[in-house]
Amino acid sequence: MVTFAAEEPDAVEDWIPALVEHLDHPTPVVRRNVCKALGHLEVTIVVNQLSLVADSDPDDGVQETASWAVGQLRTDPATARCSSFCPCRS
Repeated sequence: MVTFAAEEPDAVEDWIPALVEHLDHPTPVVRRNVCKALGHLEVTIVVNQLSLVADSDPDDGVQETASWAVGQLRTDPATARCSSFCPCRS
C-alpha cells in the first residue's frame, strides 16, 4: 500500500475520508489498522485526529498505534512529505 501511495498519490487521496471515518469504528482492531494505514501513508493532514485518538480512545492498543502514527507524521518539516490533498498545496 505504501509503495502504491508513493507511485499514485492521487489514487490514495480518495481513501483518506473513508479511513478517517473509521477512526471511531466500534471495533478496536479496525481503529488500530486505520491508524497504521494513516501513519504509513504519511497523511499529515490527519495528525490532529490521530492525536485525539491517542489521547482518548478507550483501547490501549489503539492509543499506542495512534501515538506511533502521530510520531510518523511529526517529522522534520524540511523532510516531511505532504500529501497531494493537503491544504498547503492549494
